[in-house]
Amino acid sequence: MTKHSGAWMIGGVGLAGLLLVLAGCTAPPQEPRKPIPGKATIDEAVAALQARRVALVPLRSGGQCRIKWWDDENKVHEESCSIELRVCPPQRVFLVGNGLLGEMIRLGADENAFYLRVKPKEVSAYWGGRRDQLAACGQTLWINPDNLLEALGVVQVDRSWILQHENGTDVLTRLSPDGRLAKQIMIDCGGYRVRRIDYHAPGGALTATIEMNDYETIDGGVVVPTWLQMTVYRAEGKHAVVTLDLSGVRRFEPTDAQKEKLFRPADTRGFKHVYRLDEHCRFVPQPTADEE
Repeated sequence: MTKHSGAWMIGGVGLAGLLLVLAGCTAPPQEPRKPIPGKATIDEAVAALQARRVALVPLRSGGQCRIKWWDDENKVHEESCSIELRVCPPQRVFLVGNGLLGEMIRLGADENAFYLRVKPKEVSAYWGGRRDQLAACGQTLWINPDNLLEALGVVQVDRSWILQHENGTDVLTRLSPDGRLAKQIMIDCGGYRVRRIDYHAPGGALTATIEMNDYETIDGGVVVPTWLQMTVYRAEGKHAVVTLDLSGVRRFEPTDAQKEKLFRPADTRGFKHVYRLDEHCRFVPQPTADEE
């Protein structure tokens, strides 16, 4: 036997032994993770959401907005802009988005009125009306102030809702008087954070969704999502998708002047189309400032 052949044999024995040792050290199979349990009763779910709503404080944020929409010919349009957001729960919200050519989108609402105006030339429209009518008429705007406030924590449910649990998610469902699906809220049981809200028309069809993610904790322990995506549907499919990436979320301390002016309805001048929400839940065309 040569020196090299002996070394080979020793090395071979060592390798075989190592393989046997490794085979014996195989990690035992891990137990599948158990889903996080949800709330035991609807009363517990109501209390958890109410506590989060009560803890909300006025917020301000910068960020980015991406808008994708389909026109009447199903042609896709896309725009992006930087945004500034101001929120004074439970009802006041203001958002403005600016691109290279100036303002692209502005939304505002207070206790009495709301408006949304979108500047891109393909749209150039202003929608407005009474706040109570908007709540009664459901989800018809690209960015609905009620939806946005809900996404940021102004979620209101009561004991009439139905509580179900699915794989670590609590699902709260509200039915219409005729038993059709009206609204659903999906809550991640880890931290009990709302992840998605679905809105349905009186007939049960899905009209809008809003999804939330990337929650952050700000001053005072308030937890808010920094990624939000709002989707509006029509009969043939998606109508618009608006995505907000928030940055620098922090407490907002408005001055008296800001409280007075910031959330008021904005001017309609310069828009090709102006619509007012009526008592029949229709946005009715109005004379534009140039036509008056």
